[in-house]
Amino acid sequence: SVQQAQGRWALGSSLDAAVDAQLSLTQVTVRQPGGAPGPSLDSAALQLQGTGRAHTLDLRADSRAQPPSWVDTVQGTTTPPDAHTLATLRLQGGLVGAGAGAVPNGWRGTVQQFDVRSGGPAASNAPPLARGRDLQIAASWGDAAPRASVQPGRIDLLGGAVRWSRAEWAGASAGGAPARLELQAEVDPVRVAPLLARVQPDFGWSGN
Repeated sequence: SVQQAQGRWALGSSLDAAVDAQLSLTQVTVRQPGGAPGPSLDSAALQLQGTGRAHTLDLRADSRAQPPSWVDTVQGTTTPPDAHTLATLRLQGGLVGAGAGAVPNGWRGTVQQFDVRSGGPAASNAPPLARGRDLQIAASWGDAAPRASVQPGRIDLLGGAVRWSRAEWAGASAGGAPARLELQAEVDPVRVAPLLARVQPDFGWSGN
């Protein structure tokens, strides 16, 4: 359910036509099977500007949902009872087509920044749960099976980092080939002793 929604948009029919769209949502609640309350958002705002070939998308969402308690243990933080989770995303890219006047068959661009963090009313000052910058993405669709890839990069995750040298996905093809995912990634070394010291503070853990 949505308590309030507001939007306006101006979209053209060609890749070079101007695009200007804004959408804001307030008090969004997703019901789980059986009617139990599910994930909720206090607010969400989306803005898309530019053209089909070159546009920027900004997304900001605020929720009272909090990460599980073990996240505090991993990060060495304490989430206050009134904590909010704040997520921001900024994309820049454009649709691509086979030629002038062609139907778009792909998208290429960059995740300039995404950031998720949870804290008090000023959640923007809390340490990030996840953060990434300058992630280059390419996607294609049309006659062949849909495909997507992310250029080598890294994201900060719960105080550590995940790096990848290959990340590609291909959907199932009309010829019967199954979908496939290829991922080559590594996680930065984690300092185990400080983590164990937070889990068992009376045990006397020390070291790295």
